[in-house]
Amino acid sequence: MESGLLESRQTLPPFDDNYYYTIHAKVYPKRFLTSGINRPGDINVTEEGLSSGNWQFYFQGGRFFIRNYDYLSPWQLGIDINDRSVPRMMRSSGSLGQQWTLTRQGDDGWLWTNGLLGNESYLALSELNTVPGMQTSKENALWDIQVNPSAERPKDGGMFTDVPNFEVATTSTSSSMSSTSLTSASTSPTQSLGNPNDNNPGGKSANGISTPAIAGIAIGGVGFIVICAALVFFLCRGRRRKGEDKGKGKGKRPVVPEKVDNEYYRHEAPARVELSSEATLAEMEASREPVELLPSPVKGRQ
Repeated sequence: MESGLLESRQTLPPFDDNYYYTIHAKVYPKRFLTSGINRPGDINVTEEGLSSGNWQFYFQGGRFFIRNYDYLSPWQLGIDINDRSVPRMMRSSGSLGQQWTLTRQGDDGWLWTNGLLGNESYLALSELNTVPGMQTSKENALWDIQVNPSAERPKDGGMFTDVPNFEVATTSTSSSMSSTSLTSASTSPTQSLGNPNDNNPGGKSANGISTPAIAGIAIGGVGFIVICAALVFFLCRGRRRKGEDKGKGKGKRPVVPEKVDNEYYRHEAPARVELSSEATLAEMEASREPVELLPSPVKGRQ
């Protein structure tokens, strides 16, 4: 009987959601954590005890959802996924950013961690600062939480209602790496982002090569062919020019002077010979007797 009572006490949350609590940073024990001083939804530390300095710790699924006296159940303390450094009041949901884990550090106080950031980031307040934020160091990260019996008890029915769609962080380990995915505790069916009949997701071809990659390979192949054709053209053109130059010089031999007796003989045109203009007339001798020729016989006469 005693063991069962001890076990039930250990499972009970350390805070009663029927009361409001005040929160104090250990670095500034006389200051209160409040909300809405500078801007609606923002939290800061003030020296005055304001109504927004009263907080309710609602326990669900092993985590705390922290609600405020002024904002009631539609708002909860949380961290935005787009701004993970400073907590603020947000519309109530079961998201990881609104789930808090409080760990007792003996008599020194409590460490706060957030479900969105994990157990390696803590709510802290640095010296000379009035706005708390999340940091990886435990320095100035201890908080004192005290019940405020003088404050009115929560009356809004929503302050005692579980949040819907409670998110749970699950860790899946693969052969190459481990990743953390967010799942919802609701029983709504999971929607698929892809078409189950699509055998070619992501614009990839059947062999696993994407369409842009195929286009790039085709363009590169065409460019390579053009370059090769240009090289062949210029090589053929150069050889043709060399052949034409050889053809022009074919059949012409250079005149090499002949060497005679160690001297070069030059071919020169023959010199012109002029006849003498003083030619004399020769006379035949007249003392010769005339010679009389005999008549030749005529054939056909008898």
